[in-house]
Amino acid sequence: KLKSEINILRVLLIILSVIDVIYILWLLYDSASWFIFNMFMYGFLITSLLNLGVQIIFVIYISLKYSYNKDINKDIVMILFLGVIGMWLWLPNDKALDTFLR
Repeated sequence: KLKSEINILRVLLIILSVIDVIYILWLLYDSASWFIFNMFMYGFLITSLLNLGVQIIFVIYISLKYSYNKDINKDIVMILFLGVIGMWLWLPNDKALDTFLR
């Protein structure tokens, strides 16, 4: 069950990262258009809300599943301040997850 939950978080993080990269590339490519300010504000609002939502999901998951861990506050602070990079750093790889499940 833990492995499937981590895989769901991984898929959610991949989707969020792709959306963020597409938004950044769009800003770099289409910076000369006349409606860029309005689109920038809407895009920034949407990506910020998506990032905040995924961060809240990660923080709730960590606080519910890893409450026995002494470093839980360090993990939560890392996710809140580093955002997507902090979530990628926290996410265990398959080898670490297999050793943790044993």
